[in-house]
Amino acid sequence: MKRAKQDRELTEEERNVVISVRHCARELDDILQGARRKAQSNAKLFAETGISVMFRGVDSYADMYEKLAVKSRDGLERLFSKFSDCEEIQDTQDAIEETEGNWRNFLINLDKEVARSEHESDEIKSVSKPKNFDNVECDYLFLPSLPLIDWHTNREVNLLDYFQKYMCLVVICQPAYWPDTAVRWRYSEVSKAQCDLSQFKVGYVVVTWGPANEVRSWCKQVNRITKWPVLWDKSGDFRAKVGFKSGLQRVWAAENLDFLGCQRSMHNRPINPLPSDLNWSEWKQIGGELVLAQPVLWNPQKNYEIY
Repeated sequence: MKRAKQDRELTEEERNVVISVRHCARELDDILQGARRKAQSNAKLFAETGISVMFRGVDSYADMYEKLAVKSRDGLERLFSKFSDCEEIQDTQDAIEETEGNWRNFLINLDKEVARSEHESDEIKSVSKPKNFDNVECDYLFLPSLPLIDWHTNREVNLLDYFQKYMCLVVICQPAYWPDTAVRWRYSEVSKAQCDLSQFKVGYVVVTWGPANEVRSWCKQVNRITKWPVLWDKSGDFRAKVGFKSGLQRVWAAENLDFLGCQRSMHNRPINPLPSDLNWSEWKQIGGELVLAQPVLWNPQKNYEIY
């Protein structure tokens, strides 16, 4: 549909949106073009050691959110809707969405190129190297068969040890090679809840993975900011069973950088630098959350009181 011609001057707020968002889009495009040039010469090498340059996108998003003073991507979308009658705003929205689409397509193609160039066997060469988690169907979880390491006690445990204490257990899964921002955000959201979730027997644990040295420093930091148990999936069995999707496109997605940038600028949550000596082609998962719940069975022989 052809857009109507704009016959008015931009307001100060509209001009701020246009300048801030377009500046972010240009910086993201500059990062993307640089990444493309490096990947063209050697895609596999870029995926292993060079792809971390894309993390600079966090700074671009953080700068945009700080200038606009909006606290989430939803807030930015509301600004776009608010000024939807402005052609320049529409063009600005198209610009950043097009750049993010190009970013996404680059990572998808990079994953394909790297997959073609790799000729590794399926055998796991070391316990520190992650397994192939793609296309894993999880019908059930037998928790005792999935060993984890309690970072605080260095003792082998499993989620059943924690699950038995609650009716519902929220498992926050995040790699130690990525900033702990998602854990900080979730802990803050739970802490701000109006009701005391402990009354409903809801528990939380954090599961992480990655190289041993990264896990140690990451767990130590998370342990300082939360009261939740932090467990290390050292063997990789837990991730293999859950079946988290793997790929460079999942770790380096623009949405992840957008989230980190917004959290840093608008919520004052620090973003730790990435490991400098990591082979990123081996560590390609970003994690997620899962909820384990015990079924509540009704006992017809028991008298229940209704309040």
